[in-house]
Amino acid sequence: MCRSALASTLALLLVAGTLEARDPTAQETQLWDRSKSLLDDVDDDVRRYAGRIDDPKNDYELSPYGREDSDSGYDVKAFTSCTKEMDELFKGMVELEKKMAPLAEAVAELEKTMGSTPADVEKKTWAEFGKPVNKDERNYGHESPDKSKWLETDINWPFKWYGEAKKALAVPAAWRQRVSEVTLKKLEEGIAAHEKQYSEYKSVDPQWFPVERIRRYVPALDMVIGHLPNDAKLTEAKGKLEAAVKKWQDWCDTTVDNQRMSDDTGFASGDDIPAACRKLFATSWAQQFDAVKGADILAVVVTGNEWYTADKNLIQEPIQYGLWVQVAVATPAEKEKGLARLHEIKMFTKSEFGIAKAPPFEDFGVDSSSLMRLKNVGGDGGGGGGFLKFICGMGCCFMFLAAAGGGGFFAYKQMNAAKDPKAAGPAGAPVAPGIAPPQG
Repeated sequence: MCRSALASTLALLLVAGTLEARDPTAQETQLWDRSKSLLDDVDDDVRRYAGRIDDPKNDYELSPYGREDSDSGYDVKAFTSCTKEMDELFKGMVELEKKMAPLAEAVAELEKTMGSTPADVEKKTWAEFGKPVNKDERNYGHESPDKSKWLETDINWPFKWYGEAKKALAVPAAWRQRVSEVTLKKLEEGIAAHEKQYSEYKSVDPQWFPVERIRRYVPALDMVIGHLPNDAKLTEAKGKLEAAVKKWQDWCDTTVDNQRMSDDTGFASGDDIPAACRKLFATSWAQQFDAVKGADILAVVVTGNEWYTADKNLIQEPIQYGLWVQVAVATPAEKEKGLARLHEIKMFTKSEFGIAKAPPFEDFGVDSSSLMRLKNVGGDGGGGGGFLKFICGMGCCFMFLAAAGGGGFFAYKQMNAAKDPKAAGPAGAPVAPGIAPPQG
């Protein structure tokens, strides 16, 4: 083909290309402007939800159970707070979908003529409205891939925002799916961790943690199921959770039924140690242990078989001794339920040089607490022979300050804060009989 013919052909193509390009109609630009504006209106809300599902490391933000990796992981209040937060997010998502309904309608209208993928919309835009570039009418705005066309820059061309609009409209479904996945994952991990933590426990703490800590998953899971009623996996998980709750409820009931006081060792029985313990518990200054007021002392037995050194002076001479005892107590409310609390207690003599290994006692510390049936605090509650039991009058109260620890093991603050370091006794001090090692 000669040069003149080639030039003519290119000119015709250029003219044809110019003739094919058209300006958008007022109706089209109005639809595009409105769609872009609607997208801008929901942008902040969409980002709020999308930010929680983009990074797998943010799973804790999608969990209704709480942040198990934090210090408050065992806090029922933390669970309640996170469950409430997730419930509000679910409700917020419903409101967001209502707010995005006009955007969804506008996008659907656009897709009737422009395609239903970002690539389709961009291709259609250039095919319909792309104008050939020439030296007299050059625009440095959006250019086609082959650099041969240009578009006016003051128009909300669909391909500039269509992809973001589609992503925004997909966020609600994606967010709900991720919440479902994280809920199931955290529940499975929580049940497994619970089984591992309590598998070797031998007693039930007054807070019933073995059952209450697994039961706390129930309202959180119910909340998620309420928002996702057609999620079969969540429904299946509910059955597994109910089975776990029943297992630990049965375990707690059986364990409390079987709990007994230890045998009285008869150690230093001539010193009437149980009576000395009662005398200390009844003093007015002991009432600062007021976490459980009005608890009657039902029985006291000596479980230690020797005095141990609780404190020393600067030249390492003993100046205080300790002895282990068990005390059964119950409040009126506990009695109505047929329950009592069994405390492992360290009794301390006065602190002075030359102190004798004998009462009176000056201080005490509660090391652990467990539940038992009130009916078992009786003549055979201590296992028979040598059992010393002292029943106090209604006016005799045992008051203490309890601080919950992981896994049912509790450390209780002593009356005298200055004695805290020696509360557990020095290295080598005997372990309280019948006490499981600290767990959790």
